[in-house]
Amino acid sequence: MTSSTSPKACILVVEDNPLDQMMIRRAVESGDERPDIKTIDDGEGAIAYLMNTLDRDEFDRHDFPPPAFIILDLNLPNLDGRDVLRQIRKHEKLATIPVVIMSTSTREEDVEQAYKLGGNCYVAKPTDPDEFLHTVRAITDYWLRIARLPAA
Repeated sequence: MTSSTSPKACILVVEDNPLDQMMIRRAVESGDERPDIKTIDDGEGAIAYLMNTLDRDEFDRHDFPPPAFIILDLNLPNLDGRDVLRQIRKHEKLATIPVVIMSTSTREEDVEQAYKLGGNCYVAKPTDPDEFLHTVRAITDYWLRIARLPAA
């Protein structure tokens, strides 16, 4: 299977829980792919980061590489994940970025709303650390090795 993204792929993780951030980073870094991981702990910061990726030319993307995909928590300070997803989907140049919702919520209303707002996938965060790592590895493997993504 060939990779659909460059070896320098970037994953944007929008998560306010430091333990979850660490677990996601650990899972991604232990996989076969070695993408850059940008972690932001609030919704406003995520939108600012994404807007900065648009302002860079190909030679000036070191600090703001466009993400191959986004892992987005729903419950964030300042601007929640639902609003972040709304803003991503409204912007023509951001709308094609896959967004994986990863939340502690298993409420059907949250799942349905995330898909209606344009989420590509909804995953309930496993409480078991090994299952959490396995889940994040599977998400990363799917989006970086199996799915064909649009060019950045």
